[in-house]
Amino acid sequence: MRAATLIFVLALAGCQLPNNPPEQYKAPQGRASSAPKDQTGIISALNAVRTDPRAHIQKLEAQRAYYHGLFLQLPGQVPLKTSEGVKALNEAAAALRNTRRLPALVYSQALADAARDHATDIGPKGLLSHKGTDGSTPADRIRRHAAGSRSTAEVISFGPQDPVSVVTDLLVDDGVPGRGHRKIMLDPQYRIAGAACGPHSRYRFMCVVDFADAVR
Repeated sequence: MRAATLIFVLALAGCQLPNNPPEQYKAPQGRASSAPKDQTGIISALNAVRTDPRAHIQKLEAQRAYYHGLFLQLPGQVPLKTSEGVKALNEAAAALRNTRRLPALVYSQALADAARDHATDIGPKGLLSHKGTDGSTPADRIRRHAAGSRSTAEVISFGPQDPVSVVTDLLVDDGVPGRGHRKIMLDPQYRIAGAACGPHSRYRFMCVVDFADAVR
């Protein structure tokens, strides 16, 4: 579990930029960590929530005991300062309780390639943005690799490395007005997704997930 302030999101309605990642995730002397081998694990973790939302409630509720005010102290990990404390977690659990089962996301290599473009672009430079250094938007990058999308979205995490932690933070959405990340994850219009993770020179690690309603 990592602080949800690490997550950035861009939907068609616009971009939400929460607080910067906490100091705990800053790469020492600008060094970046290596990427995991299995990046399809992000999509698998997302699908576990979408296809059985209530099953993830227990995972969220098990973390309540590790909140101490605004600080989250998971076993064996350094304390993380959140924006809202357990309030955001409780809200996420309530939201999952009222969420119906959704179809699993279909993995798309084209969307994964679009996500990879962005991760390899901004990660080594230590940037925190949905805008590429060439001025591209997520929709632009998706169009480079696939056609047929009418609706697209992108979320980016900076800091967490294992898939379940990334997905849990997206669900809790600590410090993000409107809970845009959670809404995208649980939006039935998005049926296809691809993810790419890689090193980030400022926050060690990042994951990009691109969503679409359809691709061809």
